[in-house]
Amino acid sequence: MTAIPANSRPQVPDFTKWVATNPWCPSEDSAMVLNSNNETALKALIDDMDLSDGTGMDIGTLWGAKVLSSDMKGLLGGNFPDRPADFNDEDTLKVAVIMTDGAITAQFRPRDYTTTGKIKNSTQQTIVSKGNINTASSKADDSVAYFKRVCEYLNDNNVQVYTIGFQINSGSLPDKLLQYCASSVSNYYFVEGLNIEDAFEAIAASVNSLRISG
Repeated sequence: MTAIPANSRPQVPDFTKWVATNPWCPSEDSAMVLNSNNETALKALIDDMDLSDGTGMDIGTLWGAKVLSSDMKGLLGGNFPDRPADFNDEDTLKVAVIMTDGAITAQFRPRDYTTTGKIKNSTQQTIVSKGNINTASSKADDSVAYFKRVCEYLNDNNVQVYTIGFQINSGSLPDKLLQYCASSVSNYYFVEGLNIEDAFEAIAASVNSLRISG
């Protein structure tokens, strides 16, 4: 049997510049769980999440958009194989919650994933078009523009977007980006202290209100 070459697969994006002594890759415990209705398992997942360096707001928001798109129907596994529903489905309310505690940063790829410390000065580009979400490589300073485009894609498709700025500076770039991304002024929560639970409770109440009124 022919061996698979060591460099035959694309490198998974890291969330900061990769070096041997400080890789900061998110751990397996922080992997996405999709289409789950298991409250206990979901809470355990959140409790077990490990922090990693870097703030890939554009990447995280892109994946949120992907898993809300009907293009992923039947591909997400879990408890609901018939989801995601279409964006225009009258019986479906789609919600995205985007939270950050820092400024957006570029997502780098190593030139050679078998070699430490050698990075490619690029980030993961978000390309959003009607009915299609793809990724490609681009300059690191484009992350803000890509984040905005994904936010526009979500709002154009009637997704209720809630954003939370956790202990960020008022008037800073992340503060402005989260205001831009939220579906309305009231959908943005600026959390200065540690009362982030209040923000999530308010979002839950808002979503329930939308479900009842809808």
